[in-house]
Amino acid sequence: MPINQSFYASLVCPLTRVKLQPINKELLQTLNEKIAGGSIVNHRDVRVKELFSEGLISIDGKYIYRIDNDIPILLPDEAILWSEP
Repeated sequence: MPINQSFYASLVCPLTRVKLQPINKELLQTLNEKIAGGSIVNHRDVRVKELFSEGLISIDGKYIYRIDNDIPILLPDEAILWSEP
């Protein structure tokens, strides 16, 4: 059962405490291209291998988090530092 978008609006980044929002399709495509190319690592400096089907990004654009089976994975170690303009 899909999660209501208002639920996502109540979430904050565990590292910076800023609000999170769903990533758009263009960003999702860019992220997955970079994952496939082996250039994405998480906060623990471990290479991310699994492509995203959904995700959240902090409103300041700094961190991305995976959503698996409608469950946001908001573990600081799993955060992806995002610096794409």
